[in-house]
Amino acid sequence: MTEELILTKEQVESAKKDRSHVVVSILDSLGKPYWDNLLGTAAKYNGNSEKQKIYEAGVVPFAEQLEGGDFTLSPFDLISIWTRALEISPNSRYLRHSLSTAIACAYASNPIESEHWKHLFKKIQEDSRSLRAVAEKDKVNRKIFKARLKVIDKSLDDLDFYKTGTKEDIIELVRKMVAGDKEAGRRVQEIEEWKKEHEGYLIGEISENWANGASWMYSVLG
Repeated sequence: MTEELILTKEQVESAKKDRSHVVVSILDSLGKPYWDNLLGTAAKYNGNSEKQKIYEAGVVPFAEQLEGGDFTLSPFDLISIWTRALEISPNSRYLRHSLSTAIACAYASNPIESEHWKHLFKKIQEDSRSLRAVAEKDKVNRKIFKARLKVIDKSLDDLDFYKTGTKEDIIELVRKMVAGDKEAGRRVQEIEEWKKEHEGYLIGEISENWANGASWMYSVLG
């Protein structure tokens, strides 16, 4: 790979062991019985929408403790937080989707002084139209909120760069490979070999969980 990587394996492994982030502390403060009970309650329902509603309601106390907290979400922070999130909820992506939504709401709204943007996750859980309503009324702070979401996206991009070893358009490379481009085929093979060494389950789950938990906000914000 010719591009300079931002992260190293050693840094990633170190971040997995780090439990100092405030988000991890709040996850732990609620206690194992709390999370186990939430998972057990949701497991009683067969429908996905019912499970999602249970998880969203259950994440509100976590979101409320995050409220007003000034914290960072670097690639290393995301690795540290999600290592703990996977320990708490190894089998339920829906819970982790709600956690990512709550964290994104708290992080993106932190610099905004307007009360309309405070306790946002709780408001969204009570009424899914809440984000759209406040964004339409307050376009100045909507820009701030959106800019903060893009900071998270940058961290996710850095993790994706670590995972694949490239910033090339992999879908386009595959298209060219299928069309018979031998150089594209060689690059796809190199990328696949790189991913075997660097991707891991954790990085893939971070990408999936945050894509489903927070990316929907962009369509609402405009």
